[in-house]
Amino acid sequence: YGLSIVDTGRWSSVGHGGGLPGFGSHMRWAPDYGVGIVALANVTYARVHQACLEALGVLIDAAELPPRRVPPAPALQQARDGVLRLLQGWDDALADRLFADNFFLDEDRARWRRRFEKLATAHGALRPDGELEAENWLRGAWRMTGERGSCRIWLSLMPALPARIQAMALKSTLPPSPAMQDVAERLAALTARPTRRDLARLCARGADVDALWDRVRLVNILCGPCTVQGVLGGDGASRAVFRFEGPKGGVEAELTLAPDGARLLDAEFQQPGTA
Repeated sequence: YGLSIVDTGRWSSVGHGGGLPGFGSHMRWAPDYGVGIVALANVTYARVHQACLEALGVLIDAAELPPRRVPPAPALQQARDGVLRLLQGWDDALADRLFADNFFLDEDRARWRRRFEKLATAHGALRPDGELEAENWLRGAWRMTGERGSCRIWLSLMPALPARIQAMALKSTLPPSPAMQDVAERLAALTARPTRRDLARLCARGADVDALWDRVRLVNILCGPCTVQGVLGGDGASRAVFRFEGPKGGVEAELTLAPDGARLLDAEFQQPGTA
């Protein structure tokens, strides 16, 4: 459509300009805030793009607008309720009503049933924790808390009537084992005063210590001395994703332990929002 996208680092906008002899215009919207600006000028192909962008920024900042929240559509809420019923006990008839024709072609019914049963085995009884967070009228996610850990369920509905589920993702998070928690704490402590000797003591045989050394030093530069602020994902025993937070910023640290479950085999660090 010839739309241009501008990211200021604080908010993003989408727009398009145009004109004719004796006329110029530009329109720009900030979708995350639900507002827009239209500029009209009586000069041929007037350059009002920058003025429009600045006016939109003044509108967002001066009004202290919060990001727009998309309300869950009834169809999305009904799909969520159906998935909650399947989590209590798999029902083929209910699954047929919930899922689109493509769903079990992409991944067969027996595998999805095993994945639901595995969630119940890993977490115990699961219950909704918080509201359904809608991306739009056809997509959304919510958190489930169990006796052990939590999981996050994401749904995407097909754009048709009835709006059945065409895609679903399950992200399971189990509490870290004592050994995993200890490795995470020791690795976070290394970001305060990195030493290659201490890192080598933490690592398992076969770990790429050179690569890990570079990553730990980079976290030290970007974030400063970090502490562990929580677990974000993983099975808790062999793999876990932790939130490391320092005075200059935070990172998500994905840790993998060696088969003995006691020493670090690999660690990847990523700043939130850079995937």
